[in-house]
Amino acid sequence: MSMIDDWQDLVENLDGDEVFVSAGSGTKYSGDEIEQRVQQEIDMMKEEGVYPSDMPGGRPVPRVEDREGNHWMRDLVDQEWYDLTTGDEEYFADRVFQDHKTVHQNDLPHQGWKLRVSADPEEARDVAETVLPYLQDEGVAHKVVEDAEKLSGMSDGQEGKFITIYPEVDDYKKDNIMQHGRQQFRAGAENFNTASIHANLENASEVVSDLEGLLRASDVELNGGPSLDGHNGEEKQYGDSRIHFRYGSFGPDAEVVQETGGSYTVSSNGLIGKEGDVVGGSYEGDEIEGLQQPI
Repeated sequence: MSMIDDWQDLVENLDGDEVFVSAGSGTKYSGDEIEQRVQQEIDMMKEEGVYPSDMPGGRPVPRVEDREGNHWMRDLVDQEWYDLTTGDEEYFADRVFQDHKTVHQNDLPHQGWKLRVSADPEEARDVAETVLPYLQDEGVAHKVVEDAEKLSGMSDGQEGKFITIYPEVDDYKKDNIMQHGRQQFRAGAENFNTASIHANLENASEVVSDLEGLLRASDVELNGGPSLDGHNGEEKQYGDSRIHFRYGSFGPDAEVVQETGGSYTVSSNGLIGKEGDVVGGSYEGDEIEGLQQPI
């Protein structure tokens, strides 16, 4: 489905008299007026080969928000211009989808499972349009390589790492595991620390399962995309699919409560083991005793 089809589907569900307010000027526009402006600018781009704001007297579509707070009107024109100038084979993440890495930041563990969806540059847009709406609708923290050129230029173990996903702490563990935005460990408390080590296992497993279903139901090949390895072979492939996973540190600092009272923090790539001690860097995470893979 093209972006214009998406726009038409959107406005069909709107009252033409519904009022939108520009985030820049505060000017009010009806749904009909915004629809007309978008179509006019797309038509001008195709006829003149010039971006609307670069035309004499041209001005961008007002940056109004839809009911969910998305700037689809402006983003639609930007995406169409990118498609016109590059061909419709590439994906430009900044224009249509937002980077949600900071969503629910306080619920991200210091260490846990993170997931990746791999893609080659020529298929990146299709992969994005299958995966990113789900991540955004579910509020799953993630980041995405912003365009096909940057994806093509990735090297040194980063090749193909298109979408990185950060599942948050499992809901029923949050009250115990997370305090003041920090993952908790206790010196010598093996049972508590084991639960904390597995802080996001169930959420990660659910995301993996959902992604598998979405990819199977889409036109994107589930078993396509490059196989990821990483700097130290830390990436583990889910079957032979484009979904990968690894265990590591990626969130806020962790806090270790000491037996004698007080606590200390662990930051950066320090991983904490079941005794509450620092056991190594992120690439060693899946070697922690008893750790399960999120599938």
